[in-house]
Amino acid sequence: MLIERSRRQISIPRLFEVADDLERAVADIQLLGSPELIRLAQVFSEELAKKEEASLDELLAAIRKGLREELGEEPVSGRIIWLRIGRSSK
Repeated sequence: MLIERSRRQISIPRLFEVADDLERAVADIQLLGSPELIRLAQVFSEELAKKEEASLDELLAAIRKGLREELGEEPVSGRIIWLRIGRSSK
């Protein structure tokens, strides 16, 4: 039990870093994003607050679409694939 508690305490600072980054990203989108990106950021934020989990797929797809348009690149479609690599605290 003591080892598990220590492992959780080690991972807490990283969790706060991720939370801070996510808060800044949502704030930036609400300041600088298109009306559609702002709406999607708000939907994400409300879902996260209500359910303690939320999908970023629709928001990320909209950001990808806008960036590709700005860069003059061809549109892409298809679902968003998230890579998750498990890490153990040793």
